[in-house]
Amino acid sequence: MDKRVRLLGGMESRMAAFHSILSGSTQGIQVITLSDNVNEQLFKESAMVLYKRYQALQCVINEIDGEFYFIQTCDIDDVGVEFTTINRSEEVDLYIREEVNTALDQDKSLWRIRLLKNKDNSTTLIMTVHHALIDGAGMFHLANDLLDIYQTKLSGNTNEKDLAMLGMHPAVDDFQRLKKASTPKNNPAIDSIFPHSKTCSVSLRKTHWECIELSDKDTEKFKLVCSENGLKPHSVIAAILMRSAFKSGLTRSQATLSTATSLRHLVPTDIDADTELGCYISIASTCFDTETRTINESARLYDRELLMTMIKTSQFRAATNQSEIVKQTRTLIDNNEFTGGVGITNLGEVGVKTNYKAFDVIDYLMLANRNSANFALVAHCMEFKSRLKIIFVYPEPSLLNEQVEAVKAKFSATLEKYISSSDNLNQVA
Repeated sequence: MDKRVRLLGGMESRMAAFHSILSGSTQGIQVITLSDNVNEQLFKESAMVLYKRYQALQCVINEIDGEFYFIQTCDIDDVGVEFTTINRSEEVDLYIREEVNTALDQDKSLWRIRLLKNKDNSTTLIMTVHHALIDGAGMFHLANDLLDIYQTKLSGNTNEKDLAMLGMHPAVDDFQRLKKASTPKNNPAIDSIFPHSKTCSVSLRKTHWECIELSDKDTEKFKLVCSENGLKPHSVIAAILMRSAFKSGLTRSQATLSTATSLRHLVPTDIDADTELGCYISIASTCFDTETRTINESARLYDRELLMTMIKTSQFRAATNQSEIVKQTRTLIDNNEFTGGVGITNLGEVGVKTNYKAFDVIDYLMLANRNSANFALVAHCMEFKSRLKIIFVYPEPSLLNEQVEAVKAKFSATLEKYISSSDNLNQVA
C-alpha cells in the first residue's frame, strides 16, 4: 500500500536536506519546565493521543525517485517517550545538549520526547521536532496540545481528541503568489563573509548556547524606551546584536544579518487541513554597515530593509528542485566560512499556557541545531512571563566559546546602556 502523503515543499525540502546531510542541523527543541513530577503512564498515553491526532506526527521523510516525500509509516514506538531521573540540576543542561545534538532519524520519526524527573519534584519536558514539520508557532501549539491532553488525563475525563485525526498540513508553497518555483537572488557583499574560528568536520561540531535574561522590570523599561523611539523591540535587539558582533571582533563592519520570518499570514484559516503545524517560514537577509550608525539608526534601517525583503520573499516559492537543494547543501560539508553571517529569530511572547489545574509551566527555552555552521550564531529572542530572553545559539568549535562570551558581554553592556538612557537615546554607543 502506498503510504505517501505528499511531496515536501521548497523550504521543507531544504530542512530535510540540511537534517540528513548536516547531522540534524535545523531540528528544533523546546524545553518546558513543569512544577510537578509527571505521571509516567498518563504522559505516555497523552503522547499517544497526540500521535493519533496529527497525521503529520505519523509521518517520516523518505526520498523516492529523487524527491522528498512525507510517508505515513512512523510507529509510536519509533517516536520514543523516555523518562530519566536526575539528581543534580547541572544534569539538565547535559541532557538538553544531548537532545539538540542527537539527530532524529527522519526515516523513522520526525519527533521525540524526553522527560527529566528532577530532585526538586519538577519535571523538564524536552520535545525535539524536525524543522520540515514545524516552525516556532507550531512548537507552541504542539506543546499546548500535549499539555492540555495530559491535564485532561489527570482529571480523569474522556478525551475527545482521541476521536479525530487532523490531516496533513499543506506546504506554504501552495499559498505563495508566484507559482513558478523561484527564489530572489541574495548575494551578500563578499566583505560580510568571515571564516570559521576552527575548521572541523560536521560530525565534530556541537550546538552550544548562552542565555541573557532580563528581569520583568528591565523588560518593561526596554519596551517603553523602544516605544518612545518609535521602534520595535526585536529591531533594537537586532541592531544591538550586530553592533556587539562588530565591537567584539566577530564580524567586519559590513555584516549580514539573516532573519527567520513567518509566512503564516499567507495561509487561509478556513482550509480543511489543520495548519497549526507546518514550516511556514522564509529567510530574509540584510547586509549593512554597523560601524558608523547609532543603535536607533541601525534598528530603523533593519526594520525597513527587513520589511522590503519579507514582501519579496513572501511572493516567491523556495526552489523545489531536490537535486539542486541537495547539491547546494553538500557544499556546506567542507565549507569553512560563515556564509549566512549572524542570524536572529523573533519568537515574540511565548505562546505556551502556563497555568493548569494540576501543574504550572515555570520556565521555557527554544533552541535549534546549528551544526551546519552557515551562521556564526543565531539569537533566539522570546518573552516568557514578562521576561525577555535572548539565547545565542552557535556551532562549537566552528565558533569558539570565548568569542560568544565576548559578544554576550558587549551585548549585555549595550543593552543595559540602552535601557538606562533617558536623555539622548540616539547617542547609545
